[in-house]
Amino acid sequence: MQTDKKRLRSLPEEPAEPVEEHSNQLGIPGDMMLFLEQLKQKGYDEIFKATDEGLQAQQHQQTYKPGEVTITELHRFGSSKEAAGNITLYAIATRDGIKGTAISDDDASADNTLRNFIQQVKHHYPVTFSSGE
Repeated sequence: MQTDKKRLRSLPEEPAEPVEEHSNQLGIPGDMMLFLEQLKQKGYDEIFKATDEGLQAQQHQQTYKPGEVTITELHRFGSSKEAAGNITLYAIATRDGIKGTAISDDDASADNTLRNFIQQVKHHYPVTFSSGE
């Protein structure tokens, strides 16, 4: 037991892993993780999920119709400007002040529920595209 304690004390302290390494383990691009963190610092801490009933705020347990939300930012991540193979991050604000994000896989085989909902939302937002290179 003392040998283990001595060995542990002799190990050098290692810096925490960068966000990008954690994100790769989750299958999320590192640059997307940075945008998510920036949005969270701006108060976008809710996670939205599209359902057949509308856009559901997971923490607040409320569901919104397209006219009740605004897309404030949109960020695309992937290898090309074509939709297939890209991931889209939406920053969303609701009429009653809830702010959060939703993520869409733009692959043709992905669930279209979020994409269909977003198409019904009137919005003006900045768009960024990151090739991940």
